[in-house]
Amino acid sequence: QELGEPVGEPGQVFLALYGLWGHNLVLGDMETARELAMQCLTLAKKTQEPALLMEGHRMTDETAFYRGELVISREHLERTLSLYDPQLHSAHATVYGQDPGVASYSHGSWILWHLGYPDQARTMGQQAVDLGEDVSHPFSLDFALCYSAVAHQFCGDERRVEELVKAAVSLSTEQEFVLWLAMATVLRGWVLAKRGQTEEGI
Repeated sequence: QELGEPVGEPGQVFLALYGLWGHNLVLGDMETARELAMQCLTLAKKTQEPALLMEGHRMTDETAFYRGELVISREHLERTLSLYDPQLHSAHATVYGQDPGVASYSHGSWILWHLGYPDQARTMGQQAVDLGEDVSHPFSLDFALCYSAVAHQFCGDERRVEELVKAAVSLSTEQEFVLWLAMATVLRGWVLAKRGQTEEGI
């Protein structure tokens, strides 16, 4: 409980809803994902448990982003980060699959770029990578490397994308993270194509 893990009935209900939310988010059923995120946030507000509030805002942030609701997404991102404490919430990487701070900074880099703040997007992407290195959770670090690479791709920063992708490919191969390896491979193809090596990039 001191680490902010879900405990007792509310925490277990929250965790079950979180699993359903993630499933629907990945499926692309954004309406169901939104409803589940709101249920989690409502439950968290009733319990006033900071760890659940943080995750509830993170879920709402990510769902709003993929629904194109960028201002709402940013508002919930800021709430998430205001509640996040890397020492208190270190167990979340195991319980939820990724460190919530790393995930939030990673998504935040995309949010800020889409809102028209490329410099802030790059900065937040670097914050995600720095935090990912600090939390000692390889999946979270790979998450940050790939998301930051995309943020830099948005900005046309070919050199930085290449650096991040190199690190992501190495970590993904070592840890057998096929999702991040696939994402990094696509980004490496973009770098090669930008350099005129179209066939190799493809």
